[in-house]
Amino acid sequence: MPRSANDLIDIPATLWQRPAMIEALKQRDIGRVFQLVAQYTGSSQTQIGIACILSQGKVSDIERGVQRVQELEVYERIANGLRMPPAARIALGLAPGEPVSPLPLIPSRDGASPIATSQMSPARTVRQTTGRRTQCGDERS
Repeated sequence: MPRSANDLIDIPATLWQRPAMIEALKQRDIGRVFQLVAQYTGSSQTQIGIACILSQGKVSDIERGVQRVQELEVYERIANGLRMPPAARIALGLAPGEPVSPLPLIPSRDGASPIATSQMSPARTVRQTTGRRTQCGDERS
């Protein structure tokens, strides 16, 4: 049984080294990346969406080329959700560093680092941020 949403997809390390994947990453063609992940892992659009915090419909639209990913935050979420290794992240134009949780943050009550929230992964901690705005416009501390 999966321990977290990211555990829904078991991506072989060799997939990130395939020429088709490297080309898709360099072109920032996330639709092709999703197609290759599905082809080599048997993952559904729903599983990919859960891992990347996207709806199944959004994954479908991206795969079909109806929509393209344009925002850095979404690229980061996808890279984190698919657990891209450093070389794949670099090919996509992202920093090679350790990916942080793509899950939403909530501040802890005791002033410690915020935690990622998920029923499947409730205790996964992430780096604390200061002064960032949430989608609702509230300040995080």
